[in-house]
Order: sequence, then C-alpha cells, then structure tokens
Amino acid sequence: MPPKVEMFVRMKLSNQAAAQVTTGQWRGISSIDDFAEMDKDGVELVFRQLARPGGVDAAGNRNPGIKVSAVAQLNFGLMCYYVKHKKQRVDRSVTFASVNLAAVKRLKAQEQLEKNHKDPTIVPTIDFKNWPKTMELLDQWVKGHRGVDGSSLGYVIRKAENLFPPVAVDDPPTGDADSVYESHDEEVMARHRIINQASATRTLKQHEKSGPFTEEYLSDRKRVWDLLSSVLSETDANTVIKPYKDKTDGRGAYLAVWDHYLGPNNVDHMANEAEKTLATSRYHAETRTFTFEKLVLMHLKAHGILESLVEHGYVGIDERSKVRHLMDSIKTKTLDAAKAQIMANPDLRTNFNACVTLFKDFIAQERSANGNERQVAALTLGNSGGSDPNDRYVPDPEWQAMSKDERDKVIAARKAARQARKAGSGSSGGGKGKGKKGGARKSRQTKWMKKEVKRQVAMALSAKGGDDDDNDNDEEELPMKTKDGHKMRQANKKKTGSK
Repeated sequence: MPPKVEMFVRMKLSNQAAAQVTTGQWRGISSIDDFAEMDKDGVELVFRQLARPGGVDAAGNRNPGIKVSAVAQLNFGLMCYYVKHKKQRVDRSVTFASVNLAAVKRLKAQEQLEKNHKDPTIVPTIDFKNWPKTMELLDQWVKGHRGVDGSSLGYVIRKAENLFPPVAVDDPPTGDADSVYESHDEEVMARHRIINQASATRTLKQHEKSGPFTEEYLSDRKRVWDLLSSVLSETDANTVIKPYKDKTDGRGAYLAVWDHYLGPNNVDHMANEAEKTLATSRYHAETRTFTFEKLVLMHLKAHGILESLVEHGYVGIDERSKVRHLMDSIKTKTLDAAKAQIMANPDLRTNFNACVTLFKDFIAQERSANGNERQVAALTLGNSGGSDPNDRYVPDPEWQAMSKDERDKVIAARKAARQARKAGSGSSGGGKGKGKKGGARKSRQTKWMKKEVKRQVAMALSAKGGDDDDNDNDEEELPMKTKDGHKMRQANKKKTGSK
C-alpha cells in the first residue's frame, strides 16, 4: 500500500476511500505540501465528491460513491491542519510516513484555541518614563492578536537576531522532554517563517530589509503596523515609526522603537531617573498628602524600572541597596528605634519587604499612642472643674432624683468651670482681653450680619419690583421718581412696612 494511502487509513478512512482519494480526479494530490494548502472548504469538497462522484460504473449503473464516517472526516481535516502547522508555521520536516493519528490529535486543542480566538480589547498605556514596562505591554498586546494563518503575531516582532528559526534538529518540538517551548504558540512565535528560506542567500541585514518574505508574513506585518500606529501615532514615538509607514512595516517599526527607547543611551537615562527618585524621596510624618505607603510605592516603582533594565545592560539593584535607600528617605526621629533594629539584624538589612512591615508597625503604634493622648486631653478639657466631681454632665433621671443642695453644688461647679474657661481664653489673646477664638467668632458673626443685611435688602427690592409689575397705576407714586434721597428712603420704608 502506498505511503499516502497508509496515511489516510491511519486517519480512519476505509481502504476504498483512501485509494479513491489518491486516484481519479484527486490524482493531482501527490505531495505532502498539497495538504498544507487545503483549508476547511477543500476538505469538505473532497468528501462531497467521494460521496457523489457522478457518472456510471463499469456495468453502466450510476456510480453510488463512497460514504466516509464523520470521525474519519474530522481526522482528515485535523491532519491537514497538522501538516500545515509543521510545514509552514514551525518549519519542520513532515512525510507521509511520519503523520500518525496520535500526533495529529495533540494539535486538537491548539486548533480550537485559534478557532475561538478573540483579539484583546484593552489598549496598552504608553509610559515614557518606564519603557521596559511599555514595551512589555506592547509585546503582550501584539502577541494577543493572530495572523492570516491563525499564528500569534508575536512571530513578526521577534528579535532581529532570530530572523531565521533555529536549526530543527537542535530545537526539539513542543511536547518533547527537552523542548524549551511550553506551548504551541511559543514554538510558532520562535519558528514561523519570515523569509522564504529557499532563496535565503544574503546577509542577515539584507534579508531583514528586503526579504524575500513569505506571503503570510507580508500580510501579518501590515497588521502589526496598524496596531502600533493606533497607539503611537499621537505620541512622540511617531517620529520613530514614521519611516516604516509607506511599507506598513510593523516589524521594522517595532524594532526601531525598541532600539530607540531601550538602547544603551536611554537605558542609562531611565536608570538615572529611577536612582534619583530613590535618593531624593523624603518622609517626615504621616500627612493627608503624603504617607509612608506613598513613599513605599515610589520606591517599588523605581525598583521595578531598575530591575526591568537588567536585560538591557543595567547592573541592577540588590536588596541591601533597596533597604539603604528606604532608611535614608525616612527623616523622622520617631522611627529611629525601627532603624536601629534593622541595623542590628543582618536578615532585615537585606529584606526590603520585611523592613517596610516593621516601619508600618512602628507608625501604627505611634498613631495609636497619639490617639490615646488626644482622648485624655479631650476628657480633661471637658472636665474643666479639675478634681471637682460636681463639674459633670448629669442625666435627667439622676437630676430628678437629686436634692436641692446637690443640684446647687452641680450648678455652682459648672458655673465656676465656665468662668475658668473664659479667663483662660481671655488671657491667651491681646487687645480687649478677648482671645483668638473670640476674635474669630466675632469676625464670623460680622460676616454673617453683612450677608443677612444684603439678603434682606435684595428681598425688599424684589418685593418692590413685584408691586410695580402688579400695579401699573403706582408708577407715578414710586419713590425712585423723586430726586430727594430722604423722601425716597421714607417712601421705601412705608412701602415695605419698616419703621
């Protein structure tokens, strides 16, 4: 049995159906590559014509055709996807003899994943102060979209040195014990063809610039260009990607942005800015606008930038340096005890998160202590009579049960407390013996009185205007027609009923 027929039989086609696919009108399907080009419509056409071939048999009877089970048809379609995946997407050798049902079915989940795929809807945010993070978001966003053959567009933006995939024999496939790929998508992104390798005879730089490129890649790089330009065209990065606009070269634009913002010069600049943040941040106390938590977040963001720059040539930042910068930022003596504890403990000196927890505990204890002091002060102020037990609030049931002498003592004690408070308030200010609180209170009363006068005048004028509208005959009697200011005021008083 020919190898091609054996492959069909392994897909659960009957011997008769397998033989028919390789003869008659399907005689032209002779290469394994032909199955890589066969899509869903092509597969359906094969089995439709097997079932209804038309014509007559040798006896002159109508040709009944060959029925193929649904399972065999599904296996045959998945086999075509398998050959396409191996030949065109991960650039591996496939023969009729190497295709078996177990290997084919291992790609079933990947086929369903691509079939049910939906492009991401969240557009990445461009942060010009943190390009490692920005490039990571752009990278994930592009990889989340799929190209014309269902491959992740991540293959379009792989690094320049990886323009050609690794040699197959040195790069075990997904599922192999020695493979570096955890998923089929990872393998596709690393090995999908960009260059038509049959014509690859020039230098890497020449191929990067002018190919010859595969048809799938040319379509997919345009899609990448559309994605990048949609988020970068209104930013300063537009000048970086603009040279690639005419060819809609998404790969060239992406690599240009990478080189510009994550090249050696810009890496040094971002590292200097992050180090400056660590060196100049200051914490003095808990306030409404700045807290210890905000200080920690500033340091963590700077740590993230510095650590993300390591793969781009920066030396990085160790845990001890993180702790040192944090302690240098704290400029309050209330945390000196925590600092001393850290300096005395070698484990804490190399554990940023543990130090943060320790400082937070000390701050919480201080806040609790200050709260208790304020409560004590408030209680003392409320009991202005000092040690006099009668200077207190008396609930109504208790008051009703008191004798007259007991009530008089409470009244006298509270009166003495009020006088003491007045004396204390007066002595704290200048002028006529009134303190700052009394002066502020008088100022508020004055402002209120002015507002009230303006409000009442406005109401009076409004009422007067209403009378003018209602009584056309009163126009000659309006006080505003007189030239004597005194008569005007007198008339207005009579009008409003004032005395």
